[in-house]
Order: sequence, then structure tokens, then C-alpha cells
Amino acid sequence: MDYSPPPIVVMAKAIVTGDSIATGIGHNGARGNELTEAQWGRNPSTQLRFMRSRGSFYYQGRDVVLSTGILNHEDWASVESQFVFLSQSNAKTVKIVGTPFAAYNHRLQQLCNKHGFTFLGGYKPGPDGIHPTSYTIPKPTQR
Repeated sequence: MDYSPPPIVVMAKAIVTGDSIATGIGHNGARGNELTEAQWGRNPSTQLRFMRSRGSFYYQGRDVVLSTGILNHEDWASVESQFVFLSQSNAKTVKIVGTPFAAYNHRLQQLCNKHGFTFLGGYKPGPDGIHPTSYTIPKPTQR
């Protein structure tokens, strides 16, 4: 009798995870909740907890688009931990969504460079000063 584990099924669609920006990019703007890939108002530490709850195997070999939650709470230690977690999970590709703020984008770009991720760049915000006017994933600024 064969006791080998079942094959891992890899979904073709990218995992779009994070805060309200991620809900706009990959989930038609749905509010989300603590059990969904993306949720309005999700901050970096909550996103990190969510990713860890999924487990590293969930991200292994997958394409990931991450909006870190940095606009909901300035917690760079948790953002760095998100990057480390995804690096150690052996995700196929990781693309990081920027913000409308140059200083935040600079720091995200540095983290992408450090971890070999793709930074998608910042965006021009809509009337609320935070959310983009379009949720189309931009072309990467750097790999």
C-alpha cells in the first residue's frame, strides 16, 4: 500500500492578501473579515498573524500580491516580518503594493530589494487621500 502524501494542488490564481487596497485589487472591494485574504483596515501585525495562520505551505510555490497594511498602522517591524515569512515560505513570486506616500514607498522598495520581491510602486490617491482611483495592478517598478 502506498503511504506517500497526496500531491499538492497549486492554484493558478495569485493570492491577493492584505488590507483594503488588496480587497480592491483582488476581491472586488469586498469588506472581508478575519478569515478572508483581505480585509478593510487590516494593519501589519494582523496581516502577519493572518499569514502565519494560513501556514507557510499555503504560500509555497504561489504568486502573492501583498498590501502590507502599513497605511492602517505604522508598524515596520511587522511589515519586515511579513517579508521574512513570505521569503521562508518559498512563494513563487511576491509583489508588494505601494502607497500614495513617497517615504513609505521608499522603505517598501528597500525591503523588496532586500528580499528579492517586486515593488509595484505607489499610486495617485483618490478623494480620500488613501485609496487609489484604479485597482488595476500596476507594472512593477523593480524586480
